[in-house]
Amino acid sequence: MLASGCWDSQIGLWHTHSGELLRFLQGHSEPIECVAFHPSGDLLASGSWDRSVRVWNVHTGQMLYSLEAHTNALEMVTFSPDGRLLASCACDHLVCVWDVQAGQLLYTLQGHTSWVRCIAFSLDGTQLASGSDDGTVKLWDVTPTGAGSCRQTIAMEDPYTGMNITGATGITAALKQELKALGAFEQIE
Repeated sequence: MLASGCWDSQIGLWHTHSGELLRFLQGHSEPIECVAFHPSGDLLASGSWDRSVRVWNVHTGQMLYSLEAHTNALEMVTFSPDGRLLASCACDHLVCVWDVQAGQLLYTLQGHTSWVRCIAFSLDGTQLASGSDDGTVKLWDVTPTGAGSCRQTIAMEDPYTGMNITGATGITAALKQELKALGAFEQIE
């Protein structure tokens, strides 16, 4: 089965071999940004511009619950490898971790200063990585004892920070100015 999020606020479920549309899932009020299957293949999570995460039974098309904690459009949803946790990230700078069985919020992970674009669980499901437009990747402890604490922040260096363009040839004065604005430098002789 394949799932597609649509601009018309519906989710399409498709047969992977025949390409046949199996059903539409309806319930979001704005475009669907992301979808993810549960490891069992029985559930689907969806995230929308309507700021909600919804969990669906793919066999019946029934929406099991709507999860609401974000204050801006969703960017990504993903299940932990064991299927017990669901994580979501959004343009509100937050990452939320949900208990799949209970349909309840476990942790709100705060620390990014811009949109959070991507999330991924470690293979053992104990950590969650989040990547943001703020130029950082954060590693979160999502075990019951870690309670959503940030274990590490990795800052991405700008590619031009500290670049010495002294004597560089083949670049225009305008490009030199742009590179300097991005962190490059030129030594004055």
